[in-house]
Amino acid sequence: MRLSDYGQIDRGNAVSFRFDGKTYGGFQGDTLASALLANDVRLVARSFKYHRPRGILSAGSEEPNAIVTVGSGVYQDPNVRATVQEIYNGFEANSQNRWPSLKHDLLSVNDLIAPFLSAGFYYKTFMWPRAFWEKLYEPVIRRAAGLGALSEEPNEDTYERAFAHCDVLVIGAGPAGLWAAYQLAQTGLDVILADEDFHMGGRLNSEADHIGAKPAADWAADMVAQLGANRLSGRVSAEFSDIPYVSGALNVGTLDLRRADGASSKSGGGNGTSTAAATGWSQDPLDLGALGLVNADLGVTGDALITDTLRIDGFSGQMRIENARAVLTLNELNAYRGAGAGEFVLNARNGLSTAIRFQGNAVDLSPLMSDMLDVNSIEGRANVNLDLLGVGSSVDGIIKSLSGTAVFNVDSGRWTGMDLDRLLRSGDTAPGTTMFDNLSASSTLKKGVASNDDLIFSLPSSETRGAGQIDIGNRNLDYTLTPNAKSARAGEGLAIPVRIHGSWEAPKFQPDLNAAVNLNFAEEKEALEAKAKERIEAEKQKLEERAKEALGDALPDAKNVEDTLKKELEKGAADGLLKLLWNN
Repeated sequence: MRLSDYGQIDRGNAVSFRFDGKTYGGFQGDTLASALLANDVRLVARSFKYHRPRGILSAGSEEPNAIVTVGSGVYQDPNVRATVQEIYNGFEANSQNRWPSLKHDLLSVNDLIAPFLSAGFYYKTFMWPRAFWEKLYEPVIRRAAGLGALSEEPNEDTYERAFAHCDVLVIGAGPAGLWAAYQLAQTGLDVILADEDFHMGGRLNSEADHIGAKPAADWAADMVAQLGANRLSGRVSAEFSDIPYVSGALNVGTLDLRRADGASSKSGGGNGTSTAAATGWSQDPLDLGALGLVNADLGVTGDALITDTLRIDGFSGQMRIENARAVLTLNELNAYRGAGAGEFVLNARNGLSTAIRFQGNAVDLSPLMSDMLDVNSIEGRANVNLDLLGVGSSVDGIIKSLSGTAVFNVDSGRWTGMDLDRLLRSGDTAPGTTMFDNLSASSTLKKGVASNDDLIFSLPSSETRGAGQIDIGNRNLDYTLTPNAKSARAGEGLAIPVRIHGSWEAPKFQPDLNAAVNLNFAEEKEALEAKAKERIEAEKQKLEERAKEALGDALPDAKNVEDTLKKELEKGAADGLLKLLWNN
């Protein structure tokens, strides 16, 4: 379906195609038929016998009129229904069964003599002389009423073929076929789901109904994703040598790259086939040797990309593979309710390394961090800028080697960990939630450890700054947050540093009261220390005088007297400062 507010096309990904030598525009997901109708092209073919003008009648493989030839030269493919042919950049199609053109077809004169061509006219009229049927009548009739033709040029390309085996073959990927394939796959059977269309889901893709709580098209897309229906469509060419070279354009549909055994690269879970480090990252070896088997330059689009740690909902870009190094440049990427662009590199030339350069806008942090890091503490929409490099033979090795920079900014959101307002009011460090107006930070990564000193939480009545380290490789952190109540103490502010340390799954929160005193009451502390020194000297003098009167020259050690007095006075001063801290 292709409506202004509904349908399966991606209006953010425009494509250019040609029909009968003229260039038109469409969108990723368009069929040739839908794109032609959107360009107000109504005449697409001529009828079989009388060459009457014909338009598009249906929306599927039952289409009787819009039958075209795709491609040109040695690669032309005749008799393709425009209603099931997806368009892509560089796509070319031509109408057939007309001469010299679709609009001006000379054989449309047949329509004028239609009243005289009764049923069985051919068989009754073209019988004499008998030898003319094979040499004259039949060739002329077939040329006038025939369909498309294959190219007569030699094709020197080499084509491969494969034999697919399965326990159950399900033909048709509509709602019944999807559900049957899903149920069969759950039993452990090897199932092949085949469909005539390039987009699985059948009529669900054009229905506005719901299945359960989901729109029908969304239900179909989720079911295809669960089936792991990795499929490719498009047009490519190949040059065969020691290392084949492939070029062209591909739509990978829903590409499911999750581990087949159900194990997670985050924790090594699943059925125990994955070994996890003590830190929780998988130590299973990553084998990307297949990158060295082919070189490629491909335009790539997809409906979804699903891995154990990430889900992308729609992307388009360019994939280049050269000498076991793959570079995926994404011009457009939709993920976690946000959008972005970037470059992803996998290099298997000497060992394994990976690089990410990504800019994202309005990305939903909560599901992103949950998928990638098993962290659910921050909610909000973020602008993100990543430039990271990792080297290693496993996920654990790559994470522990990460280097680069990361910058993010969140306009408003929630942090689950501690109620910073309550901390400022009462010193309570019990778990809680902090609502913030803005959060921003930048960090530098080295050997899997992110160091940061410029984090800022902005709250309506306070501001929180942060600094410290997050050890991503070992999944722990040592970080200090310092909330500051701006209006407290008659506008002078009240800051209480809190150290957060330990594993990020169960961090410990510890207020640093000594630092709080130093930050908030430096002048008061200095004054109290001065008074304490004066009292120490005064008391010391009194004790010395009393001791001299009582003992004469046998005086106690003045140093011990001074230390005892100092400890008692410092304790009293500290108690006074803490009382002053919480009373403010």
